[in-house]
This record gives sequence, C-alpha cells and structure tokens, in this order.
Amino acid sequence: MLYGLRGWIGKLLPRGPFFCNLCGYQGTIWLWRGHDNQAIRKYQIIGAGRRKCDCFACGSSDRDRLVYEFLKNEISDFSCMKILHVAPERQLNKKLTSLGAKMINIDARKSGYKFAYGSETITADLTCLPFESETFDWVIANHVLEHIVDEKRALSEIKRVLKPQGKAILMIPYSPILSSRIEGELNWTKYQRNELLGQHDHVRLYGLDFLESWRETFEVVKLIDVRSPQELIVLNGEKIILVEKQQ
Repeated sequence: MLYGLRGWIGKLLPRGPFFCNLCGYQGTIWLWRGHDNQAIRKYQIIGAGRRKCDCFACGSSDRDRLVYEFLKNEISDFSCMKILHVAPERQLNKKLTSLGAKMINIDARKSGYKFAYGSETITADLTCLPFESETFDWVIANHVLEHIVDEKRALSEIKRVLKPQGKAILMIPYSPILSSRIEGELNWTKYQRNELLGQHDHVRLYGLDFLESWRETFEVVKLIDVRSPQELIVLNGEKIILVEKQQ
C-alpha cells in the first residue's frame, strides 16, 4: 500500500538523476538505508553502512538493483529458469516473476516478517531444504549466510538442490582488509555482535578467506564487477558473489 502510493507520487515528481531498474522510477528522491557502527568503519565492510540508496517509489535497495542488473545480462530467457529465492527481496522477486521465472520463495523466519512476505513464501531452513536434489537453475540468497551458524551445511544444501551447471548468488557483508573471518562466540551479547561483527544478529564477519573456503563445496567461486549506470546508485565496491556447480 505504502509503496503503491509512493509509486503514484513518483510519477508526478520532476524527473531526476536517480533511476530504478526494477520499477522504472526516475526522480530526485532516494531514501536512507543501513546503519553505521565501529565494526563497519574499522573493517570497511562491503555490503554494509549507512547510505542514501532506496528507491522512493518501490523501496528496492542498491543491492536489489545490482543483482538484477547482473541477472538481466546473464539470463536470456527467464521463463526457462526455476529460481530458489531465500529471504526474498520483494521488488527483485516481483521483477523476476514478471519476466516469467518460476520463483520458489523461502525464509526460516517467515513468521517474524508477516507483513513483508505473501502466502507464496514458505518457512524453510537453508541447512535442511525441503526440495529434491537438482531442482533449481539458480539460487539467490542475499545477506543470509552471515546469520547461519552451520555455514558448510547451508552451502552443501545449496549445491545439492542446484542442477548441474546451476549457479547461486550468495551476497554477504565482508571485509576486504581481513584475511580471515571473525567467528562470534555463542555467549556474545547483541551489543558485542553489533560492535565486533557489524550487526547484532550476525554470527560472523567474513574476511577474504571465504573465497577459498567456499571452493571446498563449489567448483567455481568468484567476485564479479557489474558495469551499472551511475544513476542506479549501487553500493560502492559491492560485487556479485557467484558460485557455480559444474556437475
């Protein structure tokens, strides 16, 4: 309701330098997202930080637009794609559905987001997916793995449900100046996690070692620069984190 109203208002506002590739908004107003704290500044965490980036009309984030900008150049026919979308971002999901992709949406904490998800999103755990092996062409899980204690099991499940040659976008917040990750202790308070990991509900802060450790599961793990128009306002330094199952 709120974003529907904003979308209507956005059409009446003067055209400006900001553009949303998900809803078509082109205007002068962008909204704030994220937060700032000691860990984000100290470790220069990519994928985090306070910034003015949310679409006024549809609420999409800079990351949503970055992921779609990548996918639209990667996939020629969305109607042939079956995609598992974990903790589905509303506008990205809506766009992919409109292009004909078969979207299966899950979240382990759906009950806590009853106003964010529709009935099409099912409650499911990424470490124990209720799907047959080799079901999906793509998996999208943006900023999910930093919440999961058993990361290796989650990665293994993602690989299991991917078809051969399947791919997954697994965006995470990570520090480009940390060679090794920082794992949170079970007894840490929310305040400690916020100050040491960057967010109160994270279980780790990734360092660059995730590229090598994830290769224990996936044959291909890479960071991809996406050439995006400046007016999309994507987060500075954020790249697509892509893994591939080759067989």
